[in-house]
Amino acid sequence: MHSLFRKTIVAAAAVFATAAAFAQTSALVAHEEPLAALPTAVQRIYQLDGRLLCRVEGLTMVADVVNGHIATLHPDTVLAAIDRNAEYAQRHPATGDLYVTVPNRKGTPRLYLWTANERRPKLREVVLPGFEDKAVAIVGHVFTADGSLMIFASNSRRGSGGYDLWYSEYRQGAWQRPHNLGGRINTPGDELDPTLYGPYLVFASTGHRKEAAPLNLYVTRLIADHIEGDTVGMLQIGRSRVQHLPEPINAAGESRSMMADSAAAFCLWAADGRICSLQGPLQSTSLWGRVSDKLGNPVDKATVCAQKDGRILCRTTTNMFGYYQLQLPCSGNYTIVCTKPNRYATSEQVTTSVADNGNLLADLQLDIVQDSLPLGQKLTYTDLFDYDASPELSPAGKAALQPLIAYLRDNPHIGATLSLAEGLTGSAEFNALLAQNRVQSLRQYLREQLPEGTKLVFKTPRRAPMPPNYGGPWTQLSVLLQPANRMD
Repeated sequence: MHSLFRKTIVAAAAVFATAAAFAQTSALVAHEEPLAALPTAVQRIYQLDGRLLCRVEGLTMVADVVNGHIATLHPDTVLAAIDRNAEYAQRHPATGDLYVTVPNRKGTPRLYLWTANERRPKLREVVLPGFEDKAVAIVGHVFTADGSLMIFASNSRRGSGGYDLWYSEYRQGAWQRPHNLGGRINTPGDELDPTLYGPYLVFASTGHRKEAAPLNLYVTRLIADHIEGDTVGMLQIGRSRVQHLPEPINAAGESRSMMADSAAAFCLWAADGRICSLQGPLQSTSLWGRVSDKLGNPVDKATVCAQKDGRILCRTTTNMFGYYQLQLPCSGNYTIVCTKPNRYATSEQVTTSVADNGNLLADLQLDIVQDSLPLGQKLTYTDLFDYDASPELSPAGKAALQPLIAYLRDNPHIGATLSLAEGLTGSAEFNALLAQNRVQSLRQYLREQLPEGTKLVFKTPRRAPMPPNYGGPWTQLSVLLQPANRMD
């Protein structure tokens, strides 16, 4: 990519970050470009010779970058000087030749070569073998970094239906007969807007989802280094797994025409006609799984969030079957917290990594078991103190209280009412003082272990009859768990 253009889009990213972010289910943050006035829906975004160009309702527009962001769009004059009907252009990285898309007399967009070095510069049609029919469109061409391959979209009847993606090899100064990129990429729907992101091919498609859908963006490794399924005798091109790009790139509406730079870790695309941006690499991990109770029943409407350094990055809610999905950047450590009223909060540590099978996007499964809270039930603890007449909690007593402490720490909306019952053998005055000191010791320990604001209510200690067959002094702590907002 042209160095000036790379600096421009990286600078623009800093301003894009001030716009309102969307897509809470993803830690990838996208922003809508705050254009002052957008004439109409953007259909194509691409760069040519260091300029950012947009195709807008039949016009090629140049995006002016002012103070680090796209301020205005105005009609392009460079392509118009070549041909006033020129729709799109890309320069061959090896030869420097400019390949231009121009509609022919029938209105069909075809591929032309601009021969500017001749005495009389002109457009010369590039007739690809097998694509001589003037009614067959050739659009959206892009070149690999070494110029050995050209990928384009065409509505040739030899395809799978609608527009398909094709590739042609450049050998001995000529483009060879194009090949269809195959059934992994092409569908009965439309495949359009190819672009390259390092070794990956990004494209828009209407046919990769079972239900009728607008154009969405997909990615696959162009030249496979990991082939899935039976591919004996097939070429390595277009044979990798196709992956649906996650939110926020694909949202509820149409997403198409990505212009991505893997070196600058930045991309632009058109979302429902708006220009959106994403700073950072496209590589990410789809964290997904099922939340269930101990019996395996799904837990719906549970909140699952990803945290890093105490900050919530993204969150989602489980569906009726208990499933959730979050999108996280690769190569990071995250805390996954699952909460739902009247259930134990759970937290798990996960580490994401780059996919090791040649895919751009990685998958990581994390199933969560979330048990119901024992609200309204009394929990009992015995033998919490050091010895008969000690007011201090014993190490074994502190260990016995750890599950209760962890539960209250993870569920700040729950409080506890604590009652101490004792059967002591000393005088009434001694027993009352010991009971009071034990309550104070218990209160101090729990306050040290729990976050500030945890709702705890301590009842006055009471004397209780000695349990049958109990040979000495005894104490019993009863704990009643309740929603904190319902406690006295």
